[in-house]
Amino acid sequence: MPTVNYTLFAGDYINTSATFLQSDGVTPMNLAGYYAKMQIGFPTPVILSTSNGGITIPTPTNGTIFLNALTSATSLWPVGTYSYDLWLEYPGSPTNANEYYSGTITVLQPQTMIP
Repeated sequence: MPTVNYTLFAGDYINTSATFLQSDGVTPMNLAGYYAKMQIGFPTPVILSTSNGGITIPTPTNGTIFLNALTSATSLWPVGTYSYDLWLEYPGSPTNANEYYSGTITVLQPQTMIP
């Protein structure tokens, strides 16, 4: 399972992607019907998922998901370093959930720009 770490300023807009490959390491997974969920371990956990629009899978056959968080949401995230896990679940089979990525998200205090 790959470890991916992110650093952002509180209030940043997040739009990043992750691509999932089959066991050959080349062929994209077909994510048609998959559910994706990312849980961030803030004091009050934040969940980005395909159910709440925090994760989208616009073209399932290319194996790519997009993580999305608006500035109005990330501006409320506490400054610090927190762990996260990203899971994929095949439809109708919660026992088939697989953890694909984990790592940390470091939220920094926003900097004031000097004109």
